[in-house]
Formats: sequence, C-alpha cells, structure tokens
Amino acid sequence: MLWVIFICTGAFIYWIWSLYELERNVKLAKTAEIPVVRVQVDAMNLLWHLFEPYFCLVFDLFHIGQGDFKRYARWGWFWREKEISHLQRGSVWALCSPVNVFINVADPMACREIFRRNRDFVRPNHLYGKTDPNLFFKASNSFFSSSNDALVWTECRHGWKSGLAAATQNTWRSFP
Repeated sequence: MLWVIFICTGAFIYWIWSLYELERNVKLAKTAEIPVVRVQVDAMNLLWHLFEPYFCLVFDLFHIGQGDFKRYARWGWFWREKEISHLQRGSVWALCSPVNVFINVADPMACREIFRRNRDFVRPNHLYGKTDPNLFFKASNSFFSSSNDALVWTECRHGWKSGLAAATQNTWRSFP
C-alpha cells in the first residue's frame, strides 16, 4: 500500500513540475512575439514513447485531446503535419513543451540568416553528440556558402539517388 502512495505522490509532483516548466517555456517563447503552441508532453520523452499508444487509444476512444495535443504530442508529428502548421500559424512559430521550446522556421531568408550567423544561435549539441556523422549533417557547419555549394548539392543528389534506389528496390521486392 505504501508503494502505491509513493508512486501517486511522485506522479503528482511530476505533473506539477511539468505544468510549471511548460508555463515558464511559454512565457519565454512569447517574448519573441511569435505564435505559440502548448503541448503538455514533450514528444521526445522516453517514458511517453512507451505509453503513448495506450494513452492515444484511450484519447481517441473518448475524444480527449483533439486539439494541438493530439497533433504535436505524437512521435514524428512533423512528418504528418508537413507544411500545414506553417500555413495555419505563419512562417515562424514556437512549439512549447515542459522540456524545450522548438522554433519552427519556414522562411528561406530566415533560415539563410540562421546558417550565416551560426555562432549567434544556441544549438542542442547534446542531441547531435551520439549521431553518426555519415548519416546527418553537423549542426555547427554553415553549409550554404558559395564555396560549399557544389559539394552540398553533389552529396544531396547522391543521397537522394541512393535512397530512392533502395526504396524502389525494396518496394518491388514486396510485391508477388
């Protein structure tokens, strides 16, 4: 019985902390004067990944969380949303969770300015530390300079061609 009280107390403390951090991050994002979206759970939370299918099943069954929570709390929301969020909210908007504030930018000139002034923008280096450099670009490099254009486009073309070849090869193998 004592362990049930302990687990419930821990869950309550975590819930209070999450609400406090979410409001702190929303207040921080509103200082930039851009549209802000609140999500009560960070999409990168490992515990959320374990229980997301069960929670989402219950949410869908009882029609709970039909707004922004359902759209942005699921793993890989950006692949399903594509440009819909930018069409609704504008070219720059913030997604606030209890852990992070994600600034989503769709303006090419703003992206160019961010890459050009790469030392002025803080990067989450802890997210890039364990990735394979052969698979992902490093965040600290400025890729879109005139001296790097030929290399970048050659690598992009090579990556797309090999990815497309692998995708079509696997697709055709699966057909009888």
